[in-house]
Amino acid sequence: MSDDAPKTKPSSSAPPPWIRTVTTVLGALILAIVLFVLGSALLPGWWASIVTGWVDGVSSAGVLTGLLCGVIFTLVPLAVGYLAIRLRKPWRTRLIIGAVAVLLTLPVVLTIAIDASTTLAATEARTDMVIGAPSFTGAVYGGALGAVAVAAVAIALTWRMLTSRRKVRALSGDLAKGKAREKDRAARDAAAEEARTAAARDAAAREREAGGPPAPRPDSAESAGEPPAER
Repeated sequence: MSDDAPKTKPSSSAPPPWIRTVTTVLGALILAIVLFVLGSALLPGWWASIVTGWVDGVSSAGVLTGLLCGVIFTLVPLAVGYLAIRLRKPWRTRLIIGAVAVLLTLPVVLTIAIDASTTLAATEARTDMVIGAPSFTGAVYGGALGAVAVAAVAIALTWRMLTSRRKVRALSGDLAKGKAREKDRAARDAAAEEARTAAARDAAAREREAGGPPAPRPDSAESAGEPPAER
């Protein structure tokens, strides 16, 4: 086989970007569901004891703690998940980052699981939180919803800014290409005009060389001494 034969490029084993994104999102959703099930069955008592220790039965402390918990453990996981989708990293790394983002939502997921589940452990934990951490659950809901709204606005503004930058770069590229085309056209026109001028000059020079002396005029006979013809 000749050495000049084209070499085929080995195909990459990595899946397409859209498959990696869908896989990351689905993996995060599945992990969130698993956390919800575990939180409603195994961890309600543990989380209720931690929350009641923070709030200690004070309603204002429950509001403040719930808001902070809802905002922090919703906004930070959303930011980490957004990075997992946007970063140009191997898909396994993105899956790991997505799993970390879901794990960061554990306080919010446990609170929702205790409030929404009907298991015995969740019911007992809900009773403990109503007594020992008043207003905490509602504040968590409010903080989480506010964090989601802020994240949605931030993502929309970021997407709009990136779109505007891409449009500006595209317009700048088109303008630069237009200027380059105009410059090339002007250079071609100048070269063509110069070529036409040189060709006309060469043609005139060849005509002068091939024409010889000019033909005598009719009155040249008088100047040579011949008598004029009688009228």
